[in-house]
Amino acid sequence: MAGFSAVYAVGESIAQFLRNTYPAELRAEHPCRFEVARSADFATGEAFGDTVVTLYLYRLLISQYLRPASERAVRQSRPPTLPLDLHFMVTVWTENRHTEQLLMTWVMAQLHWHPVLDRSNLMSLGEWRPDETVKLAATNIPQEELTRIWDVLDPTYRLSTTYVARIVEIDPPAGGDHPPVVATRFAISDDVLAGVE
Repeated sequence: MAGFSAVYAVGESIAQFLRNTYPAELRAEHPCRFEVARSADFATGEAFGDTVVTLYLYRLLISQYLRPASERAVRQSRPPTLPLDLHFMVTVWTENRHTEQLLMTWVMAQLHWHPVLDRSNLMSLGEWRPDETVKLAATNIPQEELTRIWDVLDPTYRLSTTYVARIVEIDPPAGGDHPPVVATRFAISDDVLAGVE
C-alpha cells in the first residue's frame, strides 16, 4: 500500500522504464523523449518538442476489484485503503510517419512484455510495500471515447492508445486506526431524573 504521491510515482515510473529500455540503435535513428504530460501541456503540441512520447493521466477511478475488502475494513473499525485504477493515454508527437508508428509499436511491445511494475522500477516517492506491484493492461476503449478526449484538447489528434495501471492502494494516514468520535454519551444523574419528575 502506498502514500499520496503514489499516483504521480506510477506515471513517472512508466516514463523512466521506457527511457531506460529504449535501445541505443533506435535512439540513434529515432531520438525521442518519454514524458508525463499535464492537461495544460496539451494547450499546444509544440510544448512537447520534436519527438516525444507522452503519458497523460486522463482518468482516475476507484477500483471495483478491491471495494469489498475496503467495506470489510470499515466494518472492522479501521480506515480502508483507497484502491485506484489509473487510466493513461500514450501519445506519440512527431512529424515523421515512420517514427510515429515505430515508437508506438515499440512502446506497446514493452508494456506488453513487461506488464508489472515492482519495487525495482517503482519510484520510492510512492512509499511502496516491498511486495507491492502495479499491473499495466491495454484498455481497448472505443474510438469514439478516444476522440472525445481529444475534442477537449487543443492539438489535433495524434496517434494514441490507452492503458490502465491497477491497483494502486493508498494507505490512510498513520495513527488513523480508529474512526473519529462523532458523538459523546453522558450518564444522567439521579438528581436530574428527580427534577424531571
